[in-house]
Amino acid sequence: MEGQVTEPLPDWAVSEFAEFHASTVHKMIARARVLTDRHSAQDLVQDAYVLAARRWVSTLRNLDTGRRLRWMRTCIARLASDRRRSDRQFQDKAGRLYEPDVSRAPDPEDAALASVSAEACWRAIREMSMTTRIICVLVWVDGYSAAEVAGILGMSDSAVRGAIKRARDTLLRKKLGGGAA
Repeated sequence: MEGQVTEPLPDWAVSEFAEFHASTVHKMIARARVLTDRHSAQDLVQDAYVLAARRWVSTLRNLDTGRRLRWMRTCIARLASDRRRSDRQFQDKAGRLYEPDVSRAPDPEDAALASVSAEACWRAIREMSMTTRIICVLVWVDGYSAAEVAGILGMSDSAVRGAIKRARDTLLRKKLGGGAA
């Protein structure tokens, strides 16, 4: 993206785009946090908004809010994928993601995850659907509540709680069943 010259946005488009940015940036950063660390997530989102600004007049301003958000989520996911492909350290980071919080009393998720080695836990999580993995990371790693995750992902609270329960049950089955699903 560096070195590309683009026409500046007209004044009327700047205010429209600024309003879109202000109303969506926190949701987009939360979405990007599922894919990477906080600082990289902010960089991903910034790059996605740069791309969005370039396409604002020609494409995005004519879409409804839902389609704009889908475009942004897709853009962020593709940018993250591109970066991950070139980032040889990603594999090391994935193995260290879960570190239990010892400052509070253990809950069922922490007990299940702490009793299984971190690598076995992540192997089991990687076998889950992408949506379930995203929910697991948001709840167990980033500490979001089920209601917050539901808002971030546009799902119902009960669907998020159900996914958490199924993931926890899967981890417990793998622990108790010696790895059988």
